[in-house]
Amino acid sequence: MGSPFLATSSARAWLPLIPILGSLALAHFLSLGQSPLWRMLLLSTVLMLGMKLWIYQSWSRSSGRHLPGFNRICFTFLWVGMDPESWRRRHSHLTWKRDAIDASACLIAGTSGLILLRKFGVSHVIPLFLVTSLAFHFGALGLLRAYWRRRGIATKCLFRNPLRSRSLADFWSRRWNLAYSQMISRLVDRPLKGTVKPPTRLILAFLISGLIHEVAITLPIQSHYGLPSLFFLIQGCLVLVFEKLKLPTELERPLALTSLIAGLPLLFPQPFVDQVIVAPLTQ
Repeated sequence: MGSPFLATSSARAWLPLIPILGSLALAHFLSLGQSPLWRMLLLSTVLMLGMKLWIYQSWSRSSGRHLPGFNRICFTFLWVGMDPESWRRRHSHLTWKRDAIDASACLIAGTSGLILLRKFGVSHVIPLFLVTSLAFHFGALGLLRAYWRRRGIATKCLFRNPLRSRSLADFWSRRWNLAYSQMISRLVDRPLKGTVKPPTRLILAFLISGLIHEVAITLPIQSHYGLPSLFFLIQGCLVLVFEKLKLPTELERPLALTSLIAGLPLLFPQPFVDQVIVAPLTQ
Protein backbone atom coordinates (compact mmCIF):
# COMPACT_ATOMS: atom_id res chain seq x y z
CA MET A 1 0.00 0.00 0.00
CA GLY A 2 1.12 3.58 -0.66
CA SER A 3 1.69 5.96 2.18
CA PRO A 4 -1.17 8.19 3.42
CA PHE A 5 0.94 11.21 2.44
CA LEU A 6 1.12 10.06 -1.19
CA ALA A 7 -2.60 9.37 -1.24
CA THR A 8 -3.33 12.83 0.20
CA SER A 9 -0.97 14.47 -2.31
CA SER A 10 -2.68 12.64 -5.17
CA ALA A 11 -6.10 13.82 -4.03
CA ARG A 12 -4.83 17.40 -3.64
CA ALA A 13 -3.42 17.32 -7.16
CA TRP A 14 -6.93 16.70 -8.50
CA LEU A 15 -8.60 19.61 -6.68
CA PRO A 16 -8.42 21.93 -9.76
CA LEU A 17 -10.80 19.50 -11.44
CA ILE A 18 -13.68 20.96 -9.39
CA PRO A 19 -13.76 24.42 -11.06
CA ILE A 20 -13.18 22.82 -14.46
CA LEU A 21 -16.22 20.57 -14.04
CA GLY A 22 -18.23 23.53 -12.76
CA SER A 23 -17.28 25.62 -15.81
CA LEU A 24 -18.19 22.77 -18.15
CA ALA A 25 -21.58 22.32 -16.46
CA LEU A 26 -22.28 26.05 -16.79
CA ALA A 27 -21.23 26.07 -20.46
CA HIS A 28 -23.39 23.00 -21.10
CA PHE A 29 -26.57 24.48 -19.63
CA LEU A 30 -26.04 27.94 -21.14
CA SER A 31 -25.61 26.46 -24.63
CA LEU A 32 -28.62 24.13 -24.56
CA GLY A 33 -30.63 24.70 -27.71
CA GLN A 34 -27.62 25.84 -29.71
CA SER A 35 -26.24 23.88 -32.66
CA PRO A 36 -24.09 20.83 -31.84
CA LEU A 37 -21.17 22.42 -33.70
CA TRP A 38 -21.33 25.55 -31.53
CA ARG A 39 -21.67 23.43 -28.38
CA MET A 40 -18.70 21.32 -29.38
CA LEU A 41 -16.53 24.41 -29.93
CA LEU A 42 -17.66 26.01 -26.67
CA LEU A 43 -17.26 22.91 -24.48
CA SER A 44 -13.90 22.02 -26.07
CA THR A 45 -12.60 25.56 -25.51
CA VAL A 46 -13.71 25.64 -21.87
CA LEU A 47 -12.16 22.21 -21.29
CA MET A 48 -8.88 23.13 -23.00
CA LEU A 49 -8.51 26.41 -21.10
CA GLY A 50 -9.22 24.67 -17.79
CA MET A 51 -6.67 21.99 -18.54
CA LYS A 52 -4.14 24.63 -19.62
CA LEU A 53 -4.45 26.46 -16.31
CA TRP A 54 -4.21 23.17 -14.41
CA ILE A 55 -1.11 22.12 -16.35
CA TYR A 56 0.52 25.52 -15.86
CA GLN A 57 -0.07 25.49 -12.12
CA SER A 58 1.28 21.94 -11.85
CA TRP A 59 4.37 22.79 -13.91
CA SER A 60 5.03 26.02 -12.03
CA ARG A 61 4.64 24.33 -8.66
CA SER A 62 6.95 21.42 -9.51
CA SER A 63 9.61 23.44 -11.35
CA GLY A 64 9.50 26.70 -9.43
CA ARG A 65 9.35 28.56 -12.75
CA HIS A 66 6.92 31.02 -14.29
CA LEU A 67 6.25 32.20 -17.81
CA PRO A 68 6.53 35.88 -18.73
CA GLY A 69 3.07 37.46 -18.89
CA PHE A 70 2.78 37.67 -22.68
CA ASN A 71 4.17 34.18 -23.17
CA ARG A 72 1.72 32.80 -20.64
CA ILE A 73 -1.21 34.41 -22.48
CA CYS A 74 -0.03 33.00 -25.82
CA PHE A 75 0.55 29.54 -24.34
CA THR A 76 -2.92 29.54 -22.81
CA PHE A 77 -4.99 30.99 -25.63
CA LEU A 78 -2.98 30.68 -28.85
CA TRP A 79 -1.46 27.20 -28.74
CA VAL A 80 -2.91 23.73 -28.20
CA GLY A 81 0.18 22.04 -26.75
CA MET A 82 0.51 21.39 -23.02
CA ASP A 83 4.22 22.03 -22.45
CA PRO A 84 4.80 25.39 -20.68
CA GLU A 85 8.57 24.83 -20.65
CA SER A 86 8.70 25.45 -24.41
CA TRP A 87 7.40 28.98 -23.81
CA ARG A 88 9.84 29.98 -21.08
CA ARG A 89 12.23 31.81 -23.41
CA ARG A 90 12.69 32.67 -27.06
CA HIS A 91 15.26 30.98 -29.29
CA SER A 92 17.00 32.10 -32.44
CA HIS A 93 17.38 30.21 -35.71
CA LEU A 94 14.61 27.68 -35.15
CA THR A 95 13.67 25.76 -38.28
CA TRP A 96 10.14 26.47 -39.50
CA LYS A 97 9.99 26.74 -43.31
CA ARG A 98 9.85 22.99 -43.94
CA ASP A 99 7.07 22.70 -41.38
CA ALA A 100 5.14 25.52 -43.06
CA ILE A 101 5.45 23.93 -46.51
CA ASP A 102 4.40 20.47 -45.30
CA ALA A 103 1.50 21.88 -43.28
CA SER A 104 0.29 23.97 -46.22
CA ALA A 105 0.29 20.88 -48.44
CA CYS A 106 -1.70 18.94 -45.81
CA LEU A 107 -4.17 21.80 -45.42
CA ILE A 108 -4.74 22.01 -49.18
CA ALA A 109 -5.03 18.22 -49.57
CA GLY A 110 -7.37 17.84 -46.61
CA THR A 111 -9.60 20.72 -47.66
CA SER A 112 -9.74 19.37 -51.20
CA GLY A 113 -10.71 15.98 -49.80
CA LEU A 114 -13.54 17.55 -47.78
CA ILE A 115 -14.82 19.33 -50.88
CA LEU A 116 -14.81 16.06 -52.84
CA LEU A 117 -16.58 14.14 -50.06
CA ARG A 118 -19.19 16.89 -49.86
CA LYS A 119 -19.68 16.79 -53.63
CA PHE A 120 -20.31 13.05 -53.65
CA GLY A 121 -22.39 13.07 -50.46
CA VAL A 122 -20.02 10.86 -48.44
CA SER A 123 -20.94 10.83 -44.75
CA HIS A 124 -19.00 7.84 -43.40
CA VAL A 125 -16.81 8.63 -40.44
CA ILE A 126 -13.60 7.01 -41.71
CA PRO A 127 -13.00 9.04 -44.91
CA LEU A 128 -14.35 12.18 -43.23
CA PHE A 129 -12.02 11.77 -40.26
CA LEU A 130 -9.00 11.12 -42.47
CA VAL A 131 -9.40 14.26 -44.59
CA THR A 132 -10.50 16.42 -41.63
CA SER A 133 -7.49 15.26 -39.63
CA LEU A 134 -5.21 15.94 -42.59
CA ALA A 135 -6.56 19.50 -42.87
CA PHE A 136 -6.70 20.33 -39.15
CA HIS A 137 -4.19 18.22 -37.21
CA PHE A 138 -1.45 18.19 -39.84
CA GLY A 139 -2.42 21.34 -41.74
CA ALA A 140 -3.79 24.12 -39.54
CA LEU A 141 -1.97 23.07 -36.36
CA GLY A 142 1.22 22.53 -38.34
CA LEU A 143 1.02 26.08 -39.68
CA LEU A 144 0.40 27.40 -36.18
CA ARG A 145 3.47 25.54 -34.95
CA ALA A 146 5.56 26.94 -37.81
CA TYR A 147 4.38 30.45 -36.95
CA TRP A 148 5.44 30.18 -33.32
CA ARG A 149 8.77 28.64 -34.25
CA ARG A 150 9.37 31.58 -36.58
CA ARG A 151 8.71 33.81 -33.55
CA GLY A 152 11.34 31.92 -31.55
CA ILE A 153 9.09 29.62 -29.50
CA ALA A 154 10.29 26.01 -29.59
CA THR A 155 6.85 24.45 -29.98
CA LYS A 156 6.97 20.70 -30.45
CA CYS A 157 5.28 18.68 -33.17
CA LEU A 158 2.06 17.22 -31.73
CA PHE A 159 1.42 14.65 -34.48
CA ARG A 160 4.66 12.84 -35.30
CA ASN A 161 4.32 10.60 -38.35
CA PRO A 162 1.64 8.30 -36.83
CA LEU A 163 1.83 5.89 -39.78
CA ARG A 164 5.40 5.08 -38.73
CA SER A 165 4.32 3.91 -35.27
CA ARG A 166 6.10 0.71 -34.27
CA SER A 167 3.31 -0.36 -31.90
CA LEU A 168 -0.02 0.74 -30.49
CA ALA A 169 1.75 2.04 -27.38
CA ASP A 170 4.13 4.01 -29.60
CA PHE A 171 1.17 5.52 -31.46
CA TRP A 172 -0.59 6.77 -28.33
CA SER A 173 2.43 7.84 -26.27
CA ARG A 174 4.82 9.30 -28.85
CA ARG A 175 3.02 9.83 -32.15
CA TRP A 176 -0.60 10.97 -31.84
CA ASN A 177 -1.67 14.21 -30.16
CA LEU A 178 1.23 14.67 -27.79
CA ALA A 179 -0.70 17.45 -26.05
CA TYR A 180 -2.93 14.72 -24.59
CA SER A 181 0.07 12.57 -23.70
CA GLN A 182 1.73 15.49 -21.90
CA MET A 183 -1.49 16.35 -20.09
CA ILE A 184 -2.30 12.79 -19.01
CA SER A 185 1.27 12.18 -17.88
CA ARG A 186 1.35 15.27 -15.67
CA LEU A 187 -2.19 15.04 -14.29
CA VAL A 188 -2.72 11.28 -14.00
CA ASP A 189 0.49 9.28 -14.20
CA ARG A 190 2.70 11.42 -11.97
CA PRO A 191 0.25 11.94 -9.06
CA LEU A 192 -0.60 8.22 -8.96
CA LYS A 193 2.95 6.92 -9.39
CA GLY A 194 3.93 4.92 -6.33
CA THR A 195 0.34 4.29 -5.25
CA VAL A 196 -1.16 2.62 -8.33
CA LYS A 197 0.40 -0.12 -10.43
CA PRO A 198 1.45 0.78 -14.03
CA PRO A 199 -1.23 -1.30 -15.83
CA THR A 200 -3.96 0.27 -13.71
CA ARG A 201 -2.54 3.75 -14.32
CA LEU A 202 -2.51 3.06 -18.05
CA ILE A 203 -6.14 1.94 -18.12
CA LEU A 204 -7.12 4.90 -15.95
CA ALA A 205 -5.31 7.26 -18.34
CA PHE A 206 -7.22 5.83 -21.31
CA LEU A 207 -10.53 6.07 -19.44
CA ILE A 208 -9.88 9.72 -18.60
CA SER A 209 -9.04 10.33 -22.25
CA GLY A 210 -12.41 8.78 -23.06
CA LEU A 211 -14.22 11.07 -20.63
CA ILE A 212 -12.47 14.10 -22.12
CA HIS A 213 -13.66 13.05 -25.57
CA GLU A 214 -17.18 12.57 -24.22
CA VAL A 215 -17.18 16.31 -23.44
CA ALA A 216 -16.20 17.18 -27.01
CA ILE A 217 -18.22 14.53 -28.86
CA THR A 218 -21.27 13.06 -27.11
CA LEU A 219 -22.13 15.97 -24.81
CA PRO A 220 -22.62 18.41 -27.72
CA ILE A 221 -25.06 16.03 -29.45
CA GLN A 222 -26.50 14.76 -26.11
CA SER A 223 -26.61 11.15 -27.24
CA HIS A 224 -24.49 8.00 -27.60
CA TYR A 225 -22.82 8.56 -24.24
CA GLY A 226 -20.12 6.05 -23.38
CA LEU A 227 -19.00 5.13 -26.89
CA PRO A 228 -15.82 7.29 -26.89
CA SER A 229 -14.96 5.94 -23.43
CA LEU A 230 -15.47 2.41 -24.73
CA PHE A 231 -13.15 3.14 -27.65
CA PHE A 232 -10.36 4.29 -25.32
CA LEU A 233 -10.95 1.42 -22.89
CA ILE A 234 -10.53 -1.04 -25.77
CA GLN A 235 -7.39 0.76 -26.93
CA GLY A 236 -5.90 0.66 -23.42
CA CYS A 237 -6.63 -3.06 -23.10
CA LEU A 238 -5.09 -3.71 -26.52
CA VAL A 239 -1.94 -1.84 -25.52
CA LEU A 240 -1.59 -4.12 -22.48
CA VAL A 241 -2.34 -7.25 -24.53
CA PHE A 242 0.12 -6.36 -27.29
CA GLU A 243 2.84 -5.55 -24.74
CA LYS A 244 2.18 -8.88 -23.00
CA LEU A 245 2.35 -10.83 -26.27
CA LYS A 246 5.50 -8.97 -27.41
CA LEU A 247 4.40 -9.12 -31.04
CA PRO A 248 6.94 -8.27 -33.75
CA THR A 249 6.55 -4.82 -35.29
CA GLU A 250 5.61 -6.32 -38.66
CA LEU A 251 2.55 -7.91 -37.05
CA GLU A 252 1.59 -5.36 -34.39
CA ARG A 253 1.71 -2.37 -36.74
CA PRO A 254 -1.11 -3.56 -39.05
CA LEU A 255 -3.11 -4.85 -36.07
CA ALA A 256 -2.80 -1.50 -34.34
CA LEU A 257 -3.81 0.40 -37.48
CA THR A 258 -6.80 -1.90 -37.98
CA SER A 259 -7.97 -1.45 -34.39
CA LEU A 260 -7.73 2.33 -34.71
CA ILE A 261 -9.62 2.57 -37.99
CA ALA A 262 -12.24 -0.01 -37.00
CA GLY A 263 -12.87 1.86 -33.75
CA LEU A 264 -13.55 5.25 -35.36
CA PRO A 265 -17.36 4.69 -35.46
CA LEU A 266 -17.21 4.20 -31.68
CA LEU A 267 -15.14 7.31 -31.14
CA PHE A 268 -17.25 9.43 -33.49
CA PRO A 269 -20.89 8.21 -33.47
CA GLN A 270 -22.80 8.85 -36.69
CA PRO A 271 -25.03 11.60 -35.18
CA PHE A 272 -21.88 13.55 -34.30
CA VAL A 273 -20.57 13.10 -37.82
CA ASP A 274 -23.87 14.20 -39.35
CA GLN A 275 -24.50 17.19 -37.05
CA VAL A 276 -21.00 18.52 -36.44
CA ILE A 277 -19.01 17.62 -39.56
CA VAL A 278 -21.43 16.99 -42.43
CA ALA A 279 -24.08 19.61 -41.61
CA PRO A 280 -21.71 22.63 -41.80
CA LEU A 281 -20.34 21.34 -45.12
CA THR A 282 -23.79 21.18 -46.69
CA GLN A 283 -24.95 24.62 -45.60
